[in-house]
Amino acid sequence: MNNGYLLVPWLRIYTAPVFLHWSVGLFAGLCLIWAAEYGLYGVMATLCYLAIILIHEWGHAFVAHRLGLRVFAVQLGFFHGLCQFQKPADFLDEVKVAWGGVLAQFSVAALVLLPLPLLGPDLGYYGPVALFLGFFNLFIACGNLWPARRLDGGKAWKIVGLLWARRRRP
Repeated sequence: MNNGYLLVPWLRIYTAPVFLHWSVGLFAGLCLIWAAEYGLYGVMATLCYLAIILIHEWGHAFVAHRLGLRVFAVQLGFFHGLCQFQKPADFLDEVKVAWGGVLAQFSVAALVLLPLPLLGPDLGYYGPVALFLGFFNLFIACGNLWPARRLDGGKAWKIVGLLWARRRRP
């Protein structure tokens, strides 16, 4: 793969190769410099941020795989990712795959945020995890649902019309 993406040879999602954009390496390097001041907190925050993009794209791949579609490749960039999969015959399946990314993010955020009331005010090393995989993750997922053509929301919200049309058929 070209265009600044490099293969991660040890990482696959449903047999599909995973590619990282060079900007991810630059971002991780800058975060490690930041981590020098904040120690393990900075490293954990960096890993959690990168995990958000991976979780989102894995969600798309998971739904595509469950629908019997072949996943060709997963690209992870600094601000975005891309799951390349076989085009479904049914548009509703394409809409379901669009929902897969944000539903994976919402699921992880729920698992991370649910124990917060039990942990008390001092979160320790769980703090960056809660901040990034919890709150920031929710923010990113909601933003991705904006009904714009280049975001998942541009396709995901079409489920309302599709389900309404199917409901009205005799």
